[in-house]
Amino acid sequence: MTETRSPEKIELCSIGRDAAREIGVCPGMAPKDASMGLKYLMAANRGAGWCAPLVIAGASEVFDFTKGYDPNRQLNAPFGIGRFGEDRIGMYEAPLFKTEADARTIHMGLDIGAPEGTPIFAPLAGDIWGCGILSHDGDYGGTVILRTEGEIPLYMLFGHLSSETAKRWKTGLRVEKGELLGWLGGKHENGGWNPHLHWQISWLEPLKVDFPGAVAKPNEALSRLVFVDPTEFLKASIAGWR
Repeated sequence: MTETRSPEKIELCSIGRDAAREIGVCPGMAPKDASMGLKYLMAANRGAGWCAPLVIAGASEVFDFTKGYDPNRQLNAPFGIGRFGEDRIGMYEAPLFKTEADARTIHMGLDIGAPEGTPIFAPLAGDIWGCGILSHDGDYGGTVILRTEGEIPLYMLFGHLSSETAKRWKTGLRVEKGELLGWLGGKHENGGWNPHLHWQISWLEPLKVDFPGAVAKPNEALSRLVFVDPTEFLKASIAGWR
């Protein structure tokens, strides 16, 4: 089953209940081609513009976690980018990542490293779909999910936030583009990670206040259809629409 949507034609496919459950989302429609889905979103939101979820106010580096992860490594800059779609073997060792036969190593969000307490903003207008504190080792800590407004809503998860951030919101509250969502949490409250934002975007509604930040290899192809690479939106929000 396919549909065509404006402003650019986009062919959608049906994601059934069982397949959707594997990656923590409700059944629904997602692009048959991830690159065309991204082009659609870039065109559809060009008029509204995007606000960067945080201000990269200094030097930054791009991390490479394909060769391992050392939480005590020396940072080269106060800000950093952790890539979408990266195969991070050896990084996700907490028990919550060990619940499947295959290791969950494929990263399905964009990480933005920044100091603890860095403000986090809403990239688009919408409402709070849900919020909570996911306190297990390796989890998100303070978490907020924003449902954006528009013809096709997106579901944006902001993870590794402070506990105070999760407590300041309630489901259904209106959020304007650029409004303060909260702040990055420290290791004591963000799942035990070096301070950073995990930003994950989904075409489909989550089953609960959570998205799998990393998926197993057998679920990678489906996940790349459902979860949108935020990289281009971060670039556009920083540089401005051209």
